[in-house]
Amino acid sequence: MSLQRLIRITATVLALAVGSMASAEVILNVPKIAGKSRAEVEKEIGSANSCVQTKYGEQCFFEKADTEVVFIDGKADWITVNKMGALPYSKESLAALGLPVAEPVFNSASIMRWDNLAGILEVSLLSQGKSVGYAHIKVKTRW
Repeated sequence: MSLQRLIRITATVLALAVGSMASAEVILNVPKIAGKSRAEVEKEIGSANSCVQTKYGEQCFFEKADTEVVFIDGKADWITVNKMGALPYSKESLAALGLPVAEPVFNSASIMRWDNLAGILEVSLLSQGKSVGYAHIKVKTRW
């Protein structure tokens, strides 16, 4: 085997390994903010860019992963992660949210949903083509 061929093979293997590690990277560790106060969430993911009062509670917008959090009864209850990177639309993408990979209770071309996953009421991944468009998490309140 020539040295050039060996270098090309090594480069390909390294590129695949780096790509695998990047997809396993945690974008937002949902269990660390789920059910927490605004102060605790800000300590974990940074200060809110802005907040508005909604009929359900205070809704705050965070730069990290373009995340929105609705604080119901003062606790992070509805969490939307808008920037999921180029993660594939698959159950394995749960790991990027700090959640265990599991079979969804509902699965279609546009949405996958899990109930009672790691103590969280409902987790949904919504597709954008073959990638995850965004994730929506309901920690305690379904409404």
